[in-house]
Amino acid sequence: MFKTHEGRPGVSNSFHITNLLINEDIPDINTFKKNLLAIIGNDASPSSRKTSPTMKKSLYDDFVTGTEFKNIAELDKIKEENTVIVLGTIMPISRHTKWYYDACKICNKQVIEILTDDDETVDGDGQNGQKVYECPKCKKQVTEFSTRYKIPLNVEDSTGVVSLILWDWEANKILKKSAKALVMLIWTYFLMISRTWRIRNLLSRLTSQTTT
Repeated sequence: MFKTHEGRPGVSNSFHITNLLINEDIPDINTFKKNLLAIIGNDASPSSRKTSPTMKKSLYDDFVTGTEFKNIAELDKIKEENTVIVLGTIMPISRHTKWYYDACKICNKQVIEILTDDDETVDGDGQNGQKVYECPKCKKQVTEFSTRYKIPLNVEDSTGVVSLILWDWEANKILKKSAKALVMLIWTYFLMISRTWRIRNLLSRLTSQTTT
């Protein structure tokens, strides 16, 4: 959804607003891709397609039918809140950009770690030495949170580049794995690499001492 906030235009893909479809076999989008390739280098005019009333609606009809296609350059020309379809390619994701966050279990907003005394408890459930977090929205202190996806993406077409966020519900659908599970998998991998490096270093030192 394209919307303007404080006088600045932007693209929003918050919950229940944007459907992110990647490599889906949708006839309307396939047709649009062919037309776009045929006129690449020129401004692609927005188009929409209509289905016959007698046709049974598919799962994607509400998203595709009656919605305008726009290229990225045309987004700046939209002056009011509107829903459009942009066909683009996801650019390589930076390995140095954080792709998840610690979320409040109530509202899903990011929680912030706060400094507390070692013997402080929270709502009677805290434990000594346990980290404490605060939700800015709920105004509550918590000791537990959920790990959720927040993957920054740059999407490009022949006319420009736009920045988007791949949120948790979308990323879960694509990756078939929760953010928490993926974080644990990556940490396990790095621990194995670290242990392997330590073992090799120890064996190297032992070998060096034996030869001398």
